[in-house]
Amino acid sequence: LGPPAAELSFGPEGLGELRHLVAEVVGRSGTAPDRVADLVLAVNEIGSNSIEHGAGQGRLRLWVTDEAVTAEIADGGSADLPFPGMVAPSAVGIRGRGLWLASELCDVLQVWSDDKGTVVRLRMDHEAS
Repeated sequence: LGPPAAELSFGPEGLGELRHLVAEVVGRSGTAPDRVADLVLAVNEIGSNSIEHGAGQGRLRLWVTDEAVTAEIADGGSADLPFPGMVAPSAVGIRGRGLWLASELCDVLQVWSDDKGTVVRLRMDHEAS
């Protein structure tokens, strides 16, 4: 993807800054406002997961191309999920909706985990497909 258009390390107090950065960068990209809002929400959900499950902090990187915006959130946590974001959460549970919601809001959700941590990559096309 080349050098990112923006990058931010964040912790528990940084979710507001995270949302603001995504809204600002994606808002300038030509992406429709409702899709910008969807990506902001998706990144917030994954960022919150990084804080809760990834040692309390994470790193966001954003790339903008002519076709799409890609947001990548990395943290030091471990994820061993069989189909991350693909299975709807239980209707009776009060938690566990972040990956599923991000998957529903974005055009592509990728998750991988290794001995260095977990990476979640979200892609939002400028126009709905």
